[in-house]
Amino acid sequence: MFRIAGFLLVLGLALAVPPAECADLTTLDATATIQSVIFTQGDPRSGTTVYQPFLRVQAIGVEQGFNTDFRPLEPDAVGTLVTRSLPLNSLQRVLLTTPQGSDYYFEFHLDANESTISGNSFLSIDQLRFYTAAEGNIATSTALNMTGVLRYDMDQAGEQTLLLDTALEVGTGSVDLTIHVPTSYFSGSLDSDFLYLFFRAGDQGLVGARNYASSGGFEEMLALQGPASSVGIPSASAHPWIRVLGGGERARFRCSVPGAGRVDIGLYDVQGRQVSRYERETAGASVFEASLYGGPRRAASGIYFYRFGWNGTTRSTGKLTLLR
Repeated sequence: MFRIAGFLLVLGLALAVPPAECADLTTLDATATIQSVIFTQGDPRSGTTVYQPFLRVQAIGVEQGFNTDFRPLEPDAVGTLVTRSLPLNSLQRVLLTTPQGSDYYFEFHLDANESTISGNSFLSIDQLRFYTAAEGNIATSTALNMTGVLRYDMDQAGEQTLLLDTALEVGTGSVDLTIHVPTSYFSGSLDSDFLYLFFRAGDQGLVGARNYASSGGFEEMLALQGPASSVGIPSASAHPWIRVLGGGERARFRCSVPGAGRVDIGLYDVQGRQVSRYERETAGASVFEASLYGGPRRAASGIYFYRFGWNGTTRSTGKLTLLR
């Protein structure tokens, strides 16, 4: 049973010790799961499936970029003929079975082209975010963050980093990282929407004897595409989940529940005081949105923590930043 005192203790510990969590994928077939998204070293499928590149970034040290049809591209995004918009309805759905059950996923690959000379084959992935938007030509990452609908943020529940060794897969066109994103993250999107991926790498720099900064080679993101799939994006998943959408005045929660029951969402400030509470009885499986505002105090700009309860059991907690 959830107790607010215990929750406050967890909040206090989270504030006191905020280091990034590193998922070490520097060995063959290593895997990590962050908020239901599965990251796997290499290509576990190892087939002849064709993947289409849609984003290329390149810089020395730290590099970042996102896919768009807008020109000119932001500085680190390169490849005029490669970096482009990605229609959401062009992505194939892949059915995977995990210990948590079977679900449909979108599949993406990273082809990292770092130097293998003098130990420069290492690379850190420090930010990874997926958005959807009605237009495919958003101009800047700032505009993307303001106008796109945030579907997945690797750092949503705390700063995360993926560590890669690109020497494990040799040559341009090889797969260094496979990413499986549950299609449930895109519930409520339109067939006409475009998918955006924001990617940042190299922030970790020198760690011990390994340098995880970019050595200047280009990195490409690829997506599994093909004929339109007969399998639609599910309206509700088999497991309860909660996502944070948007920011500022538009910030809200999107929730999915698998059946009838009771939803309870609490929003707390850094002192552990409840700022807002949302309760709802559901008659069956559904996806719905809840506002972050209202309740005993109106949420001002700052850092907040939330608790998502389903049928009396805490299913998720997380941290978010609100800007007004």
